[in-house]
Amino acid sequence: MCWRARRAATAPRKSGVLLQSRKYCSTAGEFDGYSTKALCTHNGQQVDCRKPFHPPGTEVKFVCSTGFKTLSPLPEMRCMKGGYWNRGRQRCEQDCGQIATPITTFSSGGYTINNRVVPWHVGLYVWHNEKDYHFQCGGSLLTPDLVITAAHCVYDEGTRLPYSYDTFRVIAAKFYRNYGETTPDDKRRDVRLIEIAPGYKGRTENYYQDLALMTLDEPFELSNVIRPICVTFASFAEKESVTHEVQGKFAAWSIENKHELQFVPAVSKSNSECRKNLRDIQADKFCIFTQGKSLACQGDSGGGFTSELQTNAFSAWKTARHFLFGVISNAPNADQCAHSLTVMTNIQHFEDMILNAMNRSVETRS
Repeated sequence: MCWRARRAATAPRKSGVLLQSRKYCSTAGEFDGYSTKALCTHNGQQVDCRKPFHPPGTEVKFVCSTGFKTLSPLPEMRCMKGGYWNRGRQRCEQDCGQIATPITTFSSGGYTINNRVVPWHVGLYVWHNEKDYHFQCGGSLLTPDLVITAAHCVYDEGTRLPYSYDTFRVIAAKFYRNYGETTPDDKRRDVRLIEIAPGYKGRTENYYQDLALMTLDEPFELSNVIRPICVTFASFAEKESVTHEVQGKFAAWSIENKHELQFVPAVSKSNSECRKNLRDIQADKFCIFTQGKSLACQGDSGGGFTSELQTNAFSAWKTARHFLFGVISNAPNADQCAHSLTVMTNIQHFEDMILNAMNRSVETRS
């Protein structure tokens, strides 16, 4: 629960005359947060919550925004006679890893594709030649304003530094990969911060610690086609074993025709198992083997490998949730598409980095 110190605000003046002698309540920062929506009333009549001041007796009811939940009704706020709110706004908890129903499915080239099936998947676009945005990589939503992707997607091998954050744009619910091909679901956000794993040094270290986080300038509004993925972290002894023999999938855009969204089934192998095929694989990696004719191709980097698990971490009973296991890093010895094997960055090795960024998002903007 978030409490704010009592504050009193003098009612606004008009032509130098005090409109009312009593104290008003300021709304500055009181109702802000992507996890809730506010409804304000005064004397039984609905009023605009965006007004900078509210008179005593104003009541504010809150409901959870789409994609957020609470186990009990949110407490109301009331403007008191002294010009202060009787309590602070209470946040709702983020829901994650759930797919909206019903699902409308499409088919392209034998793959089932739908932006509701992978609502956490986003596209990263970079400003190119001062003309237009070009597709760069994929990514996954962790919170409404936080994206996880591969470090090499945002890293300049020439300067050994991240690209400037203001050259990127992130698009959620993107069905067609090309920037100019849009649907009504597309939602776009600019980037205000890029954080790269501190040990990342690019190709020279064989993509060790190939992971980055992007904070958006404005949160996405969650919906049936925009929802964050779940993350969970194992004990130190289990950080490798949790990535072995996981049946999952990753989202990507087809390299053919209109570059439509698809998801590709795959099974994971732990780092020690991957070493049987890749002797130089880094310790923070695992690998996945795609199944059937599906392959990971150039442009799929940064996307997440996810799997559906039964868990009671978010409710009193077990529910099916999709969890992120890794981020697509590279495909050794591949040209345009991987030859069935793709190397993933294991998020288990970045627990502090990821949780700290998620907590900042919740504390400052939810």
